[in-house]
Amino acid sequence: MTTTTISSITPTTDTAQLLAALTTHIINRLALPRPVSPQVSNALADKYSTSEAEYDAFFAEKLSTLDDYEVDLVFSPQFTPKPADYDAICCVLGTNQLSQSTVSSLLTTVLTQLPAVPLVLPSGA
Repeated sequence: MTTTTISSITPTTDTAQLLAALTTHIINRLALPRPVSPQVSNALADKYSTSEAEYDAFFAEKLSTLDDYEVDLVFSPQFTPKPADYDAICCVLGTNQLSQSTVSSLLTTVLTQLPAVPLVLPSGA
């Protein structure tokens, strides 16, 4: 897993450079493979009677049939930022503040540029 230290980020006051750095950093963090969290495992077992042995089939067949809100409920714990995530973004952001419209634009850019968010199943798949 890649970690970011404060010394590896050069602070900038140029808004375009800041947004580019934030976009790249967020995409890189989201694109890191991450194991399925215990909370997601519990939700899959409780809501969909899916065991770890059945994850491959669930992701291949069932996931695409779920409503958006169901996907959000199951996977939100997987993507809720942790303190290390906040720290890494704060290292890039520095003392700069972003307006709501800038945050919306940043979110749109990240979502359109992010190729995939890889989850590592217990099987290693």
